[in-house]
Amino acid sequence: QINSANIVDGSIVNADINASAAIASTKISGSLGKIVKYVTSGSVTTTKSTSGSTKTDCVNQTITPASSNNKILVLASCNVYIYVSSNAFSGFDIYRGDISSGTAVFTQYGGGAHNTNRYSAFACNFIDSPNTDQAQLYTLAISRSSGNTNYVSTDGQAYTLTLIELEP
Repeated sequence: QINSANIVDGSIVNADINASAAIASTKISGSLGKIVKYVTSGSVTTTKSTSGSTKTDCVNQTITPASSNNKILVLASCNVYIYVSSNAFSGFDIYRGDISSGTAVFTQYGGGAHNTNRYSAFACNFIDSPNTDQAQLYTLAISRSSGNTNYVSTDGQAYTLTLIELEP
């Protein structure tokens, strides 16, 4: 019979461990990380941005991290219909905070040199580090991104914002 006192440290390798072995996570060095919580919001309500490069918020969501060390995985998607005269471009932004006083943490532009109305699909996923355990508001916004774009609209298409708190 073998007992743990007779096993030399470092002599057991992965190949020696049965795949069905139940090893407690406390016995593993380093962090396994985990999902702490998630919140999601979305809509199909038509939202329109009509003037200059003004940003229009589509949806916002709040999450309160359990720890200031935790990260927020941000997932967002939106189809934007671009109404043009020529050279149609639109923007897709994620703010930590609201669009008037928050910080842009993600920006993407889409469109092209064409003179027909069309959809532009936007999506993002990124990890944000708010470095706080206080409530954090995130906002998905759209905007016109060229002077030749008459306006942009969600045109009744679905848009979503999902926040997932990750413990490192």
